[in-house]
Amino acid sequence: MEELIYFVDEEHEGNFKELCASMKSMKGNREYRAAGYILALPELYPKARRYFSDAGFRWFDLLKKVDLSSGHRIMVNLAVDLFGGATDRPLFNVGDAIAVLDTKMYRAALAAMQVKRPVKKL
Repeated sequence: MEELIYFVDEEHEGNFKELCASMKSMKGNREYRAAGYILALPELYPKARRYFSDAGFRWFDLLKKVDLSSGHRIMVNLAVDLFGGATDRPLFNVGDAIAVLDTKMYRAALAAMQVKRPVKKL
């Protein structure tokens, strides 16, 4: 059964499907799917796509080289944490997310965590 995922709009869903079709790692790897879900956000996708591939997530370069709004920076930090990229300390801060993210982005953050979470069978 395919999981139901919240998308902020049709473009977000289309970007995510494009990533799933073009990257083998998006098929069975929950870390890739969670990060890809976030990076597929319409405002992030054109800026972030080049930093995400089957070879990995070059998040450090993305955060260093790309001008992002505070909300999108929070979302990229969540993508990094869900991907497992920052091993020394978490980058995502829940308090910042609650204070900064609008309703759509907040719902997308929750959905990304759901994508990463393993499915438990009853």
